[in-house]
Amino acid sequence: MADNENARYSIDTSALIHAWRRAYPPKNFVSFWAKIENLIDDGVVLASVEVLNELKKKDDEIYSWCNGRPGYFCVEIDDDLQEHLAHIMGTYPRLVDTVKGRSGGDPRGPWMTSSYVNPATREQRQNLGYAILNPFTHQEVVHPTHAWKYSFDEHRRHVAENMLWWGVDGNAQYPRLKLFLNEANMMVPVDVWDYTEVGGTATSPATTTPCRVGGARKFIQTLSSPCNGAKLRTAWWFWK
Repeated sequence: MADNENARYSIDTSALIHAWRRAYPPKNFVSFWAKIENLIDDGVVLASVEVLNELKKKDDEIYSWCNGRPGYFCVEIDDDLQEHLAHIMGTYPRLVDTVKGRSGGDPRGPWMTSSYVNPATREQRQNLGYAILNPFTHQEVVHPTHAWKYSFDEHRRHVAENMLWWGVDGNAQYPRLKLFLNEANMMVPVDVWDYTEVGGTATSPATTTPCRVGGARKFIQTLSSPCNGAKLRTAWWFWK
């Protein structure tokens, strides 16, 4: 049995999920996971028992792999570790930026958040009106009028991959979804013209496609004025 005094690295849930599903899938990187297992067997790599608890919520292949590791891999957080953590946070107060809500400790890099609430009501999207558990308050959260944006299966993935943000103190009324900078190429772009300039569904005639009238007017104005390539590309993206 390995001695925890040999431990050099503590691995988090998000790091395991990112490696397993994105960076180093086991079917393609067999030797990588074999080396991780060797480090675990040697007691060099360990994890908090909370990692196992978080993975258990989804109960998939990652959980099965983690649960199959030796009992000394996932360890309880004792008072000594808590004291070390307090020392680290005191020495490096910007490691977790509680002002902006951005965690510098997340291995996936910088992130921002977007609303988890669907513009559609619960009556319009009845399958998206499920209850969400706040892991900090242990209270179930249901929006009184609106649905969520994602299916329940997608929500379970968000929970397993630590994609939900509940505010700096965990007491946000509703969760928000983390959007990582390194995944920005997967995001749908948004236009940079405000609805007050180009109109919206409420201001467009019923016989036209929403926003096309105001969009066409803005498009022509942009093309008629001195502009650089970036503005032209923005105008073209909006119109197409």
